Parts: sequence; structure tokens; C-alpha cells
Amino acid sequence: TTTTTTEGTAELTASWPGVTEDSIRVGFLEVDLETLVDLELIDNNRGDPRVVIDALVAELNDRGGILGRNIEVFYEKVLPINTADAEAACLRLTADDDVFVVLGSFVGPTVGVDPCIPELGETIMIGGLPTPDDLARAKAPWLSTGMALGRRLPAVIDLQHEAGLLVDPLAVVWAAEDENAATELVLPRLAELGYDVIVEAVQLADAGDRRALATEWEGFVERFRVEGVETVLLVQQSAGINGPSQLAELDYDGDIVLVAASVLASIGITAQVPLEDLEGINGSMGPTADEAYDLPATQACVDILEAALPDVTVVPATELPEGETDWSTPLLTHCTRLRLFEMIATAAGPELTHESFVTAAEGLGEIELPGNPFTSLGPGKLDTSDSLRLAVFDPELGQYGGSAPAGELTRVPG
Repeated sequence: TTTTTTEGTAELTASWPGVTEDSIRVGFLEVDLETLVDLELIDNNRGDPRVVIDALVAELNDRGGILGRNIEVFYEKVLPINTADAEAACLRLTADDDVFVVLGSFVGPTVGVDPCIPELGETIMIGGLPTPDDLARAKAPWLSTGMALGRRLPAVIDLQHEAGLLVDPLAVVWAAEDENAATELVLPRLAELGYDVIVEAVQLADAGDRRALATEWEGFVERFRVEGVETVLLVQQSAGINGPSQLAELDYDGDIVLVAASVLASIGITAQVPLEDLEGINGSMGPTADEAYDLPATQACVDILEAALPDVTVVPATELPEGETDWSTPLLTHCTRLRLFEMIATAAGPELTHESFVTAAEGLGEIELPGNPFTSLGPGKLDTSDSLRLAVFDPELGQYGGSAPAGELTRVPG
């Protein structure tokens, strides 16, 4: 097989494991929604991810694939409450199927298995939100369609600072697993801005142990009251998820601010207090569902799925009639990652390897992806999202509340 490039005609070869003269083996991770429904953990009104992936890959292959190589798909459906299931899926994709790249990430309690793919499996991954420690250990390129914590957390603090949301004196709370995020990103940025952090507290209780959690937070709140804390900053996942309910339950009357990635929208799901008690908690978010849907790159994905499924009409999740199937969420998730892979692998040229893939990615600059108005890649920057805004928790959004915009969408520099 040959392909024509700007330099002329080049022969396609088996340039890397998972890459042959005429194909690229691509792994896709999807959540086992059916089992979650059977366990009564969720109400599933989302479209089948596999149907979405099949439609997107078929359209890409019909266009000639990537420089003449077709995409060969390998699926792994993972139950997100089963770490062993996630670890097995990682090994099947990277060792048994020997894919060139995995598009997707593990979610919920299995998110800690993400490093298995680029580290143990030595396979390119597009998905998840790797920490600096994760990236240091990875033996293969790890890209994200989100915003890396090293950029996001300081940027959130900057937005909150500019909006006057951080009133001295401050308390900063984090869970033990988020120690690096707190001590290497959040506390230094607050110090640079001149804030007075008078309480630093570490949540040690397991999130599933409600009694221990409540006892620990009672101690935190007593310290806040004695020290005269005006604003409590909750860093990252566990403190961000558990802290709001604990503070509301204990009638803490200061300001509550989340410094996290995509946590604000989830605090209502696990809330142990009425949602109204969480109203107005500050955090951050990216584009709204409507902003994401209206982008030309998103509409191109919509056209592909609607052409493949003539009976389906894709609408933003926020505008979905009750009882109808949500196709927009799985479509955006999978189309974004596949489009990003297509862009990079095409730019890498016929000699597709890990090295050529990273070189191509770092040379793309500003790009257009589904679901996000501001996206780019560059030297040392393998996380695409540059979109960020302030948000507040609104208890009226959906069954469990959600994030409401509290400022304009801004571009965070790379």
C-alpha cells in the first residue's frame, strides 16, 4: 500500500505494534451501563456507545481511513465499580489485542487503573486526566481531551481571585490521595496571590465510612470556627465530593469553593443534605451543553450518527424530552477522541510510531474539536482543552442539580 504525502509517495509499512500496511488497531473503552442499570445504580437513558463508535469508525474508513490505513476496532466494556474488571480490560487491549492506541478512560472507583494503559501496557492513551506523577511514569504518550490539573487548578484559583470569591482567612482541605495537587499546585498559587491560609486539613477517613467522615469533618469545622475562617477551599475529588454535604450538615456559614476538575456537577448525586443547602457553592466548568452542541465540529459528528441511524435525532442532553434516549453524551465523548486521533495520526505521516505521533501532536497548535470552543496542542502540552469558566451549583438543574455558568467562557493559555 502507498500513500501520497507532501513529500511524495511513501509506502505504508508495519511501522509499530498495532500498525500494519493497511490497518491500525484501536481500542475503545465503554462503561457497562446495562449492569449498572441491573444493579439499580443508574437510570440508563443513553444511547449504546458501541453503535456510536461503529458509525464513526465506518464513516472514517469510508473516507479512506488514515492515510490509507483502516481502523480496526477492539471494544472493552467495563463495570466502573470493579477494579479487577478494569485491570483485566487494560491487559486484554494492550497485551492480547496489541492495539496501537486506547481511546477512553476508566471512571468512578476504577479511575486509578488509567495508568495501566500507558505505563504497564506501554500503549498510547487518549482519555482521562493524568496527574504529573502519572505522566512521569508513563512509558507511552498519554493525551487528554480535558485540561491537565497542572493548568486547571491554578487557572481556577485565578478566576476565583479575579471574581473576589476568596475572602481571607482561608482553609484548604484535601484528601490524602490529592496531596500533590494541594501542596504543589493550589497552596503555592494562593501564596503567590497573597492569601492567608490559616488552616490546612487532610481528609483521612474513607469516603465510604460515613461515621468516620462525619467525625473528621466535625473536627475540621470546629477549627474553622475557632480560627475565624471565612472561605473553605476543597481540593479535587474526595474532599470536593464529600465536603459540601459535611459543611452544610454542620451549618458552616462561610463561603465554600471547589478547586477541582468536574466535581461541582456531581456533588448533588452523593448529597446527604437537601440540594437546596448546596445552592451557590462555587466551582468551575467548561462549555455548556448548548455551546458544545452548536460547534461546527460537533455538528459534523451529529450528521454522521443521524445518517447511520435515520430514526435518531441528536439534541443536547439539557434539551432531551423526558423518557427519550440521550445520544449526544456518548457521541461527544467518542467523536472527540476519535477526531483527535485522526488529526494526529494523519499529521504523523505514513511512518506511524509513538515518536512520530507525539511530534505530530506537539506541532498541531490550535485545532477544532467537537464539544469545546478552545482547544490546542503544543510542545509539552498534550491536553487539548483550553476552555474554563466560573460556575455555581444550581439545585434546580435536573434530578441531582448541576453546574450553572457564573461567568464568561475564557481561554486558558497553554
